[in-house]
Amino acid sequence: MVVWLRNSLVVLIFMTETSEALSKQTEELTVKKFGDQEVVLGPGFTESNPETVERVQRYKFEKYFPDVSFDDVKNYINDFFQKPKKFIKRQIDEYKFQQQEPEFIETLPEPKMIPTPEFAEGKQKEEPVIDYDTNWYQSDNTINILKNESYSNLYAKGEVGQQMGYQLPLGYRTNNWLSQHQLGIPWDGLSEVKEDKKVLPNFKKETHSVMEVFNTPEFGVRAGMVDVMTKALKPASEYKKDTITFKEGKDGSPVITLQKLIDSGYMENSDNYIRVGKGLGIDLNTEFNLFNKEEAMRWYNYMLKSEMGSFSDDIPQQEKDKVFNSAYDMAMARMRDESYDYHSTAMKYLNSSQ
Repeated sequence: MVVWLRNSLVVLIFMTETSEALSKQTEELTVKKFGDQEVVLGPGFTESNPETVERVQRYKFEKYFPDVSFDDVKNYINDFFQKPKKFIKRQIDEYKFQQQEPEFIETLPEPKMIPTPEFAEGKQKEEPVIDYDTNWYQSDNTINILKNESYSNLYAKGEVGQQMGYQLPLGYRTNNWLSQHQLGIPWDGLSEVKEDKKVLPNFKKETHSVMEVFNTPEFGVRAGMVDVMTKALKPASEYKKDTITFKEGKDGSPVITLQKLIDSGYMENSDNYIRVGKGLGIDLNTEFNLFNKEEAMRWYNYMLKSEMGSFSDDIPQQEKDKVFNSAYDMAMARMRDESYDYHSTAMKYLNSSQ
């Protein structure tokens, strides 16, 4: 009897403990509805558990989209939201890098730049970096060349030149390489004082009443270029002379020939132009389109040699390139200026070439 009571007590205690354990476990159970089905979730299967969340999401997704891969959609969504995170991180990293103290970095020297004059009247850009001796014309070598009889006969015509026996060409002294005369035209860059801008050592400056004097050779060449462009664009009907022999179809165009320049009255004596032209293969009717820079440069260098003689070959090529390029840019800007008399004619050809 005692044994039976003891065994019954043990069973009762065990059943009580088991019942309490089951009750506790039951309390931890949750019922979750998926679609039209209810599922009992035990401990660890709560919505805050990532694995549970994914399993629930997968169940719902595969139920409604059986033909679509849950994993593919999941990976796509993750990539979609990772891109802005990566972008923001990259911006933050760049900002942090910019806040760091810069390390020493060896840099190459700045290249030499040769700016051209401003198109505005009477103004120029900062002085360019020159890679040649700007006073080359004062050297003993240049003076010895000028003392040569062939030079002295040509250039020593002024009072100082005759007194010294040699002289720089008039056009070079006055920055008037293409020999513009004083005709009352208000050219850009005119000098108020009509005296030499470049002189040889121990030479006095000469004053001038016929030839124009410019502040820089760029402005002087620019004036010559614009003058010749105007003579080319000007129709024959506007010339007073009856001897105009412009070729048909070239009247009032940017095409220039030596015959056209002679007929326009540019020079009093054309002998030098004809003689120099023969040496360069240029005859009276050789055509040059002044709106084509390559052809224009050939023409204006031909004019320089005709006006200044052999001395034009002694001018450093860097100086000639600098002066002619700057002058041509300014001359073409004048062609595009609406206040220019032959602006409409110039633009007709400029627009057709673009």
